[in-house]
Amino acid sequence: MSIIARMAALKTGTGNGAFPKIPRAKFIRTLEQRIADPDSIRQAVSSLCGPASLLRSVLLDNPEMYVRYAIDMYERGQAKLGKLDVEPSSDCRECDTKEKVAAVDWVTLASLRDSENDVFDYDDVDDLVGGITMPEDLADWFEKCGYVNARNNTSVLLTEGRDTLQEALDCHAAGMRTCLLIEAEMIDGDGKGNAVFANHWVMLGDSWGLRPGLDVGWVGFRGDGYGGGSWTDDAADPWVGGSPGNHVIDDRVPRGNGDEVDLTLWSWGDWYRTNKFGPMSWKSFEKRFHGYVAARFRFAY
Repeated sequence: MSIIARMAALKTGTGNGAFPKIPRAKFIRTLEQRIADPDSIRQAVSSLCGPASLLRSVLLDNPEMYVRYAIDMYERGQAKLGKLDVEPSSDCRECDTKEKVAAVDWVTLASLRDSENDVFDYDDVDDLVGGITMPEDLADWFEKCGYVNARNNTSVLLTEGRDTLQEALDCHAAGMRTCLLIEAEMIDGDGKGNAVFANHWVMLGDSWGLRPGLDVGWVGFRGDGYGGGSWTDDAADPWVGGSPGNHVIDDRVPRGNGDEVDLTLWSWGDWYRTNKFGPMSWKSFEKRFHGYVAARFRFAY
């Protein structure tokens, strides 16, 4: 059944499906928003950043899977997501989110997390423990949703260095969906607070105009006024995600050997340039960077 047909059937239905406290109209409206803009998926105050990263990827790569999963979950309280059998508890389905999390995001994100939990239930928006997604779980979910070559280079307790960040950038440049494991204060704070522990998943920006970059000493480009020019200091080397000539920023592009990290990151339904205040020093970034999970989409189940 096509997305159009599924949406039409959803709109002819009555009642609140398997989620009694989520009105059908709100579910439909927020589902339509997500279909129109996958970047709008937002876990809000919840700790559902892992499911959010996965489902944003699925919606971008296989929208039919996402829509089928979302509608089946809302209507029946259980659904297939690739090879994942997702069936949340009644407590999760009957949660009153008080609109802290959008209707469709609770149905899709919370259902996945609650269903996959072995110990903790996830039935409260403010539950910061039950919503946590470990790296091995995220990598496994990607594989079960039709992704291949999943890589998990993370350390929850220890931080990772420049080589790991470069690996993540290389994965993104190669077309893999790439999730960074960080400490949320990296982008939500001023980057100067004390590091605590890995607690947040973000995604590297797409190559179409959003520029993930590694750090930097600068490479200069001198334009000749006629659309050409010349690069200085081995300019062909460092820009990940495209040729340097396509990514000039104020006549400068970043190199991979400097002291400032300048990444484009997706989180909380929005885009950040490493931090809400802009690029960060490597010293601040390194204290909050715990590695990455990446995978390439291949199969449409």
